[in-house]
Amino acid sequence: PCDAHDTFLPPGSAPEPLSEKNPNDWTPFRNCTEFETAKFFFIENQIPTTQINRLLDLWASTLTKHNDRPPFADYCNLYKTIDNIPVGDVKWQSFSVQYTSTRPDIAPPWMAQTFDVWYRDPHQVVQNMLGNPDYVQEFDYCPYCKFSTDGDVHQWKDFMSSDWAWDQAISTSDLITTDPETHRSTFVPVVLGSNKTMVSITTGNNEYYPLYASIGNVCNNVWCAHCEALAIVGFLAIPKSKFDSCILQPLHILNIDIASSSDAQLWTHRHEPRQHTTPNLLSFFLNFVLRNCVLTSSPHHTSSVSS
Repeated sequence: PCDAHDTFLPPGSAPEPLSEKNPNDWTPFRNCTEFETAKFFFIENQIPTTQINRLLDLWASTLTKHNDRPPFADYCNLYKTIDNIPVGDVKWQSFSVQYTSTRPDIAPPWMAQTFDVWYRDPHQVVQNMLGNPDYVQEFDYCPYCKFSTDGDVHQWKDFMSSDWAWDQAISTSDLITTDPETHRSTFVPVVLGSNKTMVSITTGNNEYYPLYASIGNVCNNVWCAHCEALAIVGFLAIPKSKFDSCILQPLHILNIDIASSSDAQLWTHRHEPRQHTTPNLLSFFLNFVLRNCVLTSSPHHTSSVSS
């Protein structure tokens, strides 16, 4: 175990007790009034943005003589505060990709188009999974090998019983196991997968590749039980064309580039580039033990990028 500052405790030490949250902590809201106002606008009445601004302006006019101000300046300030709530789902973000290579004299439309890729920070998504107490009894902290009592036959079931996971823990040639900085940390494989599906949006029906993420520490039954151990972390765009095969070849390359570059962008966004052996320390509570973990990609990862 380690303390709240990610410092390892001496061997045999008991984990620090969980600290109770201050009942007056309304973060990111400054007080209860701000929280109740946001709840009233956004949940209870779902007021349009123009009306939110109108009400806040009227509210502000009554407070001017008292040298005071309403809880929010406008709807942008309100929405930004709501987005900064530290609990709940990780917020969605986006970036754009475009074909930048050589174009023929008569270029197909997709070569000039910009394609949006929507995603959620996978580091935060994984951290939420690690802090979920729903599968506290269905979580493997380290790789293991299982053998039957009848004939000593090797058996495989959950991800951490795989040969690959075991090799990460014992292989003398693997950089993770030979790096002293990763010792005493929990090994957390990140499993990514994708498939083609239809996604309905306001502009019509567009096809995307949804990108799913999970962690290899949970048991198989947890994935089947929908305990939030599997989450969508991105929607990858799919450029299309009806032109002949000579034009489709760069389109196929663009689709591959979108998948690989989007994957890399997701895992490096707002994070300094690191060697895959450098531990990405995340504190998480399972079995009431505060632990550190090392994130890495598994062989089921759909690209060569690892975190």
